[in-house]
Amino acid sequence: MASSYNLNFINITQVCIMNGKGSIKPRNSRDYSSQESDHHVWDRAGMLNRLMGDKQLVETVMERFVQEIPGRIKLLENCLGKSDLEEADRLAHSLKGSCANVHAGIMSSRIKELERALESGDLQKALGVVRKLEDAFQLLKQAAEKTRPDRDE
Repeated sequence: MASSYNLNFINITQVCIMNGKGSIKPRNSRDYSSQESDHHVWDRAGMLNRLMGDKQLVETVMERFVQEIPGRIKLLENCLGKSDLEEADRLAHSLKGSCANVHAGIMSSRIKELERALESGDLQKALGVVRKLEDAFQLLKQAAEKTRPDRDE
């Protein structure tokens, strides 16, 4: 059971290091540029490899990730709404690390795009990228739901 791990999502993602294959790609690649279509929505196999094959831990970490990300995106939006680019950049950097640790390719790509917009001080572009980030999160959430063990085992 997920709660038996008593995990802090941020701590778990900070200690995980590895790489893997067997990714879930977007269904409708026309929604993405050719560069983005090469990125994966979620590389479950890579994450499983990163967590040393522990399927339960993958589920636990993904449940936490899916629960926490909407709030973190909202914080980003609030910072941008207040034109607090410094805090938005800090949040984006933290979120980029979390996305990379769970192998959320499109989300990671969007956050890199957001960081570039923030570095250049382009608030409007940053707001647009956050909307794209929300869309990428929805794709990830759908992919994670489709691969839940109770659905495919």
